[in-house]
Amino acid sequence: MLWAIVLLVFLAWLAYRFLDRAPFVDPANKFVLISGCDTGFGRDLSLALLKSGYKVISGCLTDQGRRSLEEEAGSPNLSTIRLDVTNSTHIEEAVDFVSQHTNNSLYALVNNAGVNVGGMVEWVDMKDFQQVMNVNCMGHIAMTKAFLPMLTANFHTSKGLRPRVVNVTSVSGLIGWPTLSAYAASKFALEAFSDCLRREVKKWGVHVSIIEPGFMKTSIVTQNSVRAKEKFDLLPDVIKQRWGSKSFHHYLTSVSEYATAFAQDPSLVINAMTHAVGSTRPQIRYLVGRSAYLMYFLSLLPASFVDWVIHVLDAWPVPEFLANSQPVSAK
Repeated sequence: MLWAIVLLVFLAWLAYRFLDRAPFVDPANKFVLISGCDTGFGRDLSLALLKSGYKVISGCLTDQGRRSLEEEAGSPNLSTIRLDVTNSTHIEEAVDFVSQHTNNSLYALVNNAGVNVGGMVEWVDMKDFQQVMNVNCMGHIAMTKAFLPMLTANFHTSKGLRPRVVNVTSVSGLIGWPTLSAYAASKFALEAFSDCLRREVKKWGVHVSIIEPGFMKTSIVTQNSVRAKEKFDLLPDVIKQRWGSKSFHHYLTSVSEYATAFAQDPSLVINAMTHAVGSTRPQIRYLVGRSAYLMYFLSLLPASFVDWVIHVLDAWPVPEFLANSQPVSAK
């Protein structure tokens, strides 16, 4: 009986999300700051918001990314800045730039920058764990803290102009899959930060949305195999011998298969991000894509059952060290 009620509530929630037709805000003279705009979601969102009539400030890691985006956009409503979210000097310069260009009236902050280093825990260097956590979580926390005063400056909920923070996490922030420990840890952390932030700033009239994409056809998915091979080749021989080539090749094959089977058009994510920025009733969470809903459902099940499902779906070969080990007979 309880499960039936839960299912009905869940289906009603899905229907509400699908049928929700809340009006969008007037984008005129509204400034949106986006990080991670060299490629992927950040770049595409910049172009989409410009087309809708927003004034967009796009943070790019490289000057090449800035020039490329400016050339493609060709819009006076676009400003680009050099932005590494792990660099405190870059963030301070971004605050000064945005303050001057918006008269301290930033409408939305989209924390989008992200990186991934895949592989078994034993394969991933501590420096890589630190980098992924710094970019995917700590950098977004620093950006949010820096721009919150500006977000709360000139807007009022009574006019439907709620300022907002949009944090791009992942379905990996809901369930931890093998070989994604660094990425999943950073996304779980950003999910928790977003929940705390949302509950703290509600009284200020600031809304916080979380975008949770599943597998999408982006560089972070398609280039993962190349980066993983580079990392694996640099591992100490003792680790490579413990796991063996079969384990690594299984990893590369599974990444490729998942990307082929589940990866969807990134425009689905851009649509969700655009809604989070512009709707007068933005959602708290946006699950995007088939794999996102599948992972969300799995995350609700008992951990022991989920472990069994993952073991069946992603059956790894026995590590070479274990395969070659002989059991010790009892004396």
